[in-house]
Amino acid sequence: MNGFELALRAVGGKQKTLAEVCGESVQTISYWKRVAHIPVDKVRKVSQMTGVPIHLLDDRFAPQKR
Repeated sequence: MNGFELALRAVGGKQKTLAEVCGESVQTISYWKRVAHIPVDKVRKVSQMTGVPIHLLDDRFAPQKR
């Protein structure tokens, strides 16, 4: 499951609901679904609004291994 799918599941699986909680248009959410990721500049907000940890939405935010 990719980060977009996790965010969508966190809000009940509805694109319209994800759009509303994140302050985005339904068309934007549809695009995110089509490309199967959330733009890096939106990941923090989506994480805050859905409760999905940021590193699960985008692995570029994963803790660095030492």
